[in-house]
Amino acid sequence: MSFQKNIPKHGFSLIEVVITIGIISITLVPLLALLPLGLKTNEVSIVQMQALDLISTAAQDLRYTPADRSESALLKLKPLPYSNLKVGIPYRFWIDPCWNVYTEQNKTASAIYELSLTYTQVPLGSEIAPTEATMTISWPPSALGNQDPHDKNSKKDRFVTLPISFPHPQTIPEN
Repeated sequence: MSFQKNIPKHGFSLIEVVITIGIISITLVPLLALLPLGLKTNEVSIVQMQALDLISTAAQDLRYTPADRSESALLKLKPLPYSNLKVGIPYRFWIDPCWNVYTEQNKTASAIYELSLTYTQVPLGSEIAPTEATMTISWPPSALGNQDPHDKNSKKDRFVTLPISFPHPQTIPEN
């Protein structure tokens, strides 16, 4: 007496398993190849968002620091828009991940951003006019160096530039 005739066949044949594995590998391998690209894009996006937040914070820090202070309140940037300024000279700062700001004299290798502040228009004498500047933040910091970020021959492609205007202290209403 044979018991194998009464048992129904369940399962897959070897050829069905091989075809299924082939189909799965053909569809999953290209998707797995895109994973590193997606992770790198996400990383770049995070750094860019942090740079935008930092440049916005630096602009507001300079804008809302009172004229009688020697440096900005939050990031300790100087010179302030209301002090004795030189037009066209970039003031450079290096910023680490904890937003500690360093100057040329004490810059550190842990800096991940370089902030360049260039005053483009400064009121003369008793003229009541806004001070205008351009802020550029770049990452990594050493890549910008002395290059103009807008130069087409520059190898720097990771930067954000923000034009900013500071009202004259006499035009700011007191609280």
